[in-house]
Amino acid sequence: MKWSSTVLLLLCSLSYELSHANIIVGVPTYRPPYVINPTQGFDIQLINNICVRLNEKCILKTMDFGLIERALRNGEIDVAIGAITISDERLHYFVFSLPYMASYGEFVVSRNSKIKQVNELETKQVGVISGSDLDEFINDYFSELFRITQFKLIDDLLLALKNKKIDAMFVDRKSIGYWQTKNTNDLKVIGSSILIGKGFGIMAMPKNISLINRMNKVLLQLENDGTYTRIYNLYFI
Repeated sequence: MKWSSTVLLLLCSLSYELSHANIIVGVPTYRPPYVINPTQGFDIQLINNICVRLNEKCILKTMDFGLIERALRNGEIDVAIGAITISDERLHYFVFSLPYMASYGEFVVSRNSKIKQVNELETKQVGVISGSDLDEFINDYFSELFRITQFKLIDDLLLALKNKKIDAMFVDRKSIGYWQTKNTNDLKVIGSSILIGKGFGIMAMPKNISLINRMNKVLLQLENDGTYTRIYNLYFI
């Protein structure tokens, strides 16, 4: 009887520890305005608010965007956030939260460029961030029209456009609004925005679907009580 009580006590203690384990959140190192640094960015503020509402301690782990999926598969992180597009391909292997923002790509040229339409970019050099969802999209749909050049960092992409090493770049719509502000409006969007995937979501392995469901409830709360709008206005207005 004493042994049974001891086992029960240990099991209860273990259950408590497991339910209160830290949530490891993978985030890309730099994807402004979604992730500016480990404490700033729309997605950083969003996940921090979600963790507070869940009464959970979340530890953010930064990494290259291209390593996030592998980190999830290897169990190095529990969830990931950082302008991650909900795509049909990813849905074969991962689960996602409700989309918290639509995802659009735009073609951008320098303000003084004579290019006014996307079809004028035929055979010209178009830059994109390597390994990004936009990189995959432009290679799937425009590889025969443009000469595509990949860049590791958005800063390098912007510099290449400024120095006329490329004729245009294909970037996230919200990101370009951020950089237009930073670059005294030296950039110009051409053509229409292109919807990419099913929006941005918090990504996890299927085994963590219960955690994603809990986060979905909080996302709806944040939308309903105005917290989402307050965070949005900090970075996009």
